[in-house]
Amino acid sequence: IVYNTTCARCLAPVRRDLSVGVRETFRSSRPIPGERMQDTDPEEEDDSYGYDDYTVDITDAVRETLLPALPIRELCSPDCAGICPSCGADLNKGPCGCPSDADGDRNPFGRLKDLL
Repeated sequence: IVYNTTCARCLAPVRRDLSVGVRETFRSSRPIPGERMQDTDPEEEDDSYGYDDYTVDITDAVRETLLPALPIRELCSPDCAGICPSCGADLNKGPCGCPSDADGDRNPFGRLKDLL
């Protein structure tokens, strides 16, 4: 499948291809005339999906297969610089001109470096 998402660092649109093998079993919830119903143990877990009439809802099968295959976060490129935390400029296009926060005054954890 092809899906669209955003870069986790710079919020740029990202388009990715995902290939996942799917193998699921669908069983009719109604008895089929002329066929014997399989004896199933009610305690035994059945991994098949049921369907009625001639309609098969693949929503659950797709959700259970594709969602775990998606990455937790996507990046537009491995070296994405992200956005400036002060002004929100895209740092992939160059520096934004904001003063650097080298002294850590705006960083709530900046004072911890003095303790080390």
